[in-house]
Amino acid sequence: MAKIYYSFLILFLLTSTLHAAQSLITEAEGYSCTSKKKSARQARSEAYDDAKRKAREQAVLYIGSGTKMDNAELEKDLTGAYSHTNMKILESKDLGWRKTKKSGKCLKVFIKAEVAPDEALMEKMGLDKQFTDAPSAPLRVQAWTDKEEYKKGEKIKIYLKGNKPFYASVLYKDTKGALLQLLPNPYNEDNYFNENEVIEIPSNKDKFIIEVDPPFGKEEIVIYAGTFPPGEFDLTPRGSVYSIKTKTKDLGEKARRVQLKKKPGDKDMPVSEFFQNTITISTAGPVRAEPGQKELSGAGPP
Repeated sequence: MAKIYYSFLILFLLTSTLHAAQSLITEAEGYSCTSKKKSARQARSEAYDDAKRKAREQAVLYIGSGTKMDNAELEKDLTGAYSHTNMKILESKDLGWRKTKKSGKCLKVFIKAEVAPDEALMEKMGLDKQFTDAPSAPLRVQAWTDKEEYKKGEKIKIYLKGNKPFYASVLYKDTKGALLQLLPNPYNEDNYFNENEVIEIPSNKDKFIIEVDPPFGKEEIVIYAGTFPPGEFDLTPRGSVYSIKTKTKDLGEKARRVQLKKKPGDKDMPVSEFFQNTITISTAGPVRAEPGQKELSGAGPP
């Protein structure tokens, strides 16, 4: 089996959740017309405000209709968290002007938006196991490694588990900033997982291993997950995984460009639950350790 040896640490490893963020991603259209008192510029601004309002309303409606938990107080807090939302526009475009007899020129616009809840309330609720595990709660993907301490030559395993079915992309960033996509990869295209299923990386479908070796520093494992597939990155095959050409600063936005699709019979715009989890790994070795290099063998050139 082809193997990839990636440098993590030689003496110890500490893992912690550096950043975990829940949100909803949705699309909306807005509409506004010019008048004697309203210029085209003003109408355009109003059309986008209309789209933003609809996106926020869709998010709150989605949470309110889809969240059913035994703990009534938690359910109330969750709805409240999404009622005080922060919004980021991921995509926007004018869909065109058209003339009308009564309203003059009218513009329709489109946005794809990420609607994020109040972080303080979400952090409070995240401490409650019921909220974490409830399949009717918003998507949450837990991530951990198989143990806290490793020595040189030991193999590292990463584990994921979601409270509901989800799609995921799993990335690894080394001490030098090089980015790799571990999953899906050229030999394992799996990116959809069932609720409460423990996903092991690498699995027996993968053709790489993660082995403890220098150089040392901080490494990151980043999980982008959603109820719809996350957006794709600019990838190049590198042996048994993918090298990521997308700039680090653009990864989050690219991942959030979810391809939303209406299900047959749906009248409302689709909404994707989204979750990002980042694990930071601190690495260290002996003072006299020689700097190591990442070694790739097997399935193709690095």
